[in-house]
Amino acid sequence: MSLVIRDPVETSSPFADGAAHLAALLDWLHMVLHWQVAVTRHNFGTLADDEFRGLYVSEAEVDLLDAPTALPMALLEERQSLSDQRQQLEDAAQATEAMGVRLPFLVLARHFALSPFECDVLLLALAPELDLRYERLLGYIQDDVTKKRPSVDVALRLLCADPADRLLARSAFAPDAPLVRHRLIHVFEDQQRYAPLLGRFMRLDERILAELVEQPAVDAVIAPFVVASQPTRAWADLVLPPALAAQLHQSLAQTDTGRVIALQGGYGSGRGAVAEALCAAYKLPLLKVDVPRLVADDLAPIEALQRIAREAALRGAATLWQGVDLLLHDDALTPWRLALLAVLDHQQCAFLPVEQPWEARGLLRRAQFVRIELPQTSYTEREQLWRQRLNGDTPPDAALQALASTFRLSGGQIRDAVAMARSLAGWRGAVPTPADLEAACRAQSSGKLDSLAHKIKTTYRWDDLVLPADQFGMLREVVSQVRHRRTVLETWGFERRLAMGKGVNVLFAGP
Repeated sequence: MSLVIRDPVETSSPFADGAAHLAALLDWLHMVLHWQVAVTRHNFGTLADDEFRGLYVSEAEVDLLDAPTALPMALLEERQSLSDQRQQLEDAAQATEAMGVRLPFLVLARHFALSPFECDVLLLALAPELDLRYERLLGYIQDDVTKKRPSVDVALRLLCADPADRLLARSAFAPDAPLVRHRLIHVFEDQQRYAPLLGRFMRLDERILAELVEQPAVDAVIAPFVVASQPTRAWADLVLPPALAAQLHQSLAQTDTGRVIALQGGYGSGRGAVAEALCAAYKLPLLKVDVPRLVADDLAPIEALQRIAREAALRGAATLWQGVDLLLHDDALTPWRLALLAVLDHQQCAFLPVEQPWEARGLLRRAQFVRIELPQTSYTEREQLWRQRLNGDTPPDAALQALASTFRLSGGQIRDAVAMARSLAGWRGAVPTPADLEAACRAQSSGKLDSLAHKIKTTYRWDDLVLPADQFGMLREVVSQVRHRRTVLETWGFERRLAMGKGVNVLFAGP
């Protein structure tokens, strides 16, 4: 194999795009590899061209290993020149980003806080994924044609010009280092069990490869459990008290540290809608995670959750952990809970839609935790939600006010009730009537009561009752209290002053 010294990479001007930047980096790496070929030829002399080199160790090679020769000044100067060229590439890349051009390689390095050495390791792992000719170069350098992936030893020798730096650079391959912890590369043993770190090999993760060549797709391992989106839900569409809306904005506005926001509420309380509206307001992508489906799969907790965190980091997205109550309160899922807490502590923004109260209580060391309770909707808010959902198919005001007053449904339940009422009316080819809406509301509000009580369909009217005037008047008063409790509780403000129940209780006594 002859040594070919390529012309220095032109780095005086910014790059046109990410592909041009990546091509320049690979050109630089190609020159570094050929420099290492020249080093191999110098060290082994005629032994370098032995067709059986790597299959056995000759006596001449043992002598060379016992007394390694110093590199000539020409090779040392060439390596310094390559280091200078790498810095020029970095300066040109910074200038390119300053002009508003996105360079995926730099974005990735910044997302995961990679050092210059770690960036070059990533480049070395990328090369054989894009051009199989690098496999032959790596086989020659590693003295074994079957070794087609770069080893840790090769990475240290290629990318650390000063031998004294190699010992420190080994930490880049530790389990808690960014390259390994975020699964940017996979360090593995090849044929030899319990191989030392230097004898292990590395390959680029497929998701990282797709990101670098600007063909991003959700990691195939977690794709069945996540949905990536760019929320567009308008904040004005939410029906929230002004004070709560301000609190929610404040919870996300402070972005100097990671944020874990627990949104507490029951089904249909708008936890997902709030997360989407906040992300839309701050132009954040959102990664929705189906926690129950994820837990039901055979994936290892740490790997699955780290892949999800990496996906969020690559997209600059917040995460919405749907069904997270399952992990927070079930002791049988402790490994999943611990893995989740470790991931949350390093995320920029995460939403936990919880039904039961939960506090971090020191479990998160880096991220700031806040729990926000989404209250039940008021009468006016429910009426507003009914109008939004019906979107023109609105019944008379009196019927709409009766629905808002009689059924204390959440926003999600109102959505479901409208959908059911439209289905009922669709059979007739008409718009939903008050009767359709009331039937749908009863279906939503019954919940588990059907298994605990018998539902009675009312058939009697006022004219059917035969009672003394006093008792009849008392019944009328009860109805008036139910009908006008909106005025008493909301308009007059008594709802804010009552700590206990706000319903109407009636005791019927007699034979």
